[in-house]
Amino acid sequence: YGPDRARIRRIDSKPNQSLTTYYMGGIYEKVHDSNGQIKHKHYIADVAVVTQTEGESTTKENYLHKDHLGSVVAITDSTGNVIERASYDPWGKKRLTSWRPAPDYTALASNITTRGFTGHESLDAVGLTHMGGRVYDQNLGRFLSADPIIQAPHNLQSYNRYSYGWNNPLNGTDPSGFEWHGPDDKHFGDPVDKDVRERENGER
Repeated sequence: YGPDRARIRRIDSKPNQSLTTYYMGGIYEKVHDSNGQIKHKHYIADVAVVTQTEGESTTKENYLHKDHLGSVVAITDSTGNVIERASYDPWGKKRLTSWRPAPDYTALASNITTRGFTGHESLDAVGLTHMGGRVYDQNLGRFLSADPIIQAPHNLQSYNRYSYGWNNPLNGTDPSGFEWHGPDDKHFGDPVDKDVRERENGER
């Protein structure tokens, strides 16, 4: 983590491979693997990801399609073909697109991006979601560490410092891991919907 508490590096160790990812402001990721391959991922307006692999002459363009919570539910290529689909239960646990429980959620990991539930980073190997400020366990519907902020003292749900979204996961998101946002908030949901709401409200 850097001085502003933003994450700048992550290391994943697997039996036959390790990955080191460097982050820059949610718009750029550099991924090194133990075989020497380096990938550059550029996120554009939170709806597109451009991947360039060193040593290859071409880049890959993919587009992230999201639901009302901002969760990535489909990924298309540059010609509009759907190459991946995803589905989540109300608390963010990955499931089959038929809505049935996944026997092995690690097999549902995307090959394009780690963005998943509410647009946050999926830690598929351990079944967790990294929300920036804190790590969330979608199996429990709880964060793994206490919230240092009491967001709304008048709301008793704010005093459950491990709860997610005031125990109302279908009606809001937690963009930073520290503060819940509901459907009337301009930070809520899909970036295209945000833009429309801001224009309707005269903010743009």
